[in-house]
Amino acid sequence: MPVSEDYYAFINDQLDGIEGIYSKKMFGGVGYFKDDLMFGGIMEGVFRLKADSETIPNFEKYDCSPWQIPGKPIKMPYYEVPQTILEDRSELKKWVQDAYLVAKRTKKPKKKKKSS
Repeated sequence: MPVSEDYYAFINDQLDGIEGIYSKKMFGGVGYFKDDLMFGGIMEGVFRLKADSETIPNFEKYDCSPWQIPGKPIKMPYYEVPQTILEDRSELKKWVQDAYLVAKRTKKPKKKKKSS
């Protein structure tokens, strides 16, 4: 599902002023990054943030569940951002900062190249 340009503009406007973040269109959606770590995205037309055991309860309070890749039994650790949070820039900024910290905590170390 392609990303609606209006929705993309709305999300970018809500995130305006959060230092160091950028977006990249990818796989029919949009990824949001900071320090080359993906912390969120627009997936299936919905803005989602990365979550882990520390932040999942914040999403569960709003009955949000992890994103499931369409047609596959795979759930990804990206949760829909509740509309009330999306509309409150200061609260959204906190959620984005939390998602960035999740991305840092869950970053997989790069594999070292074997030398011959």
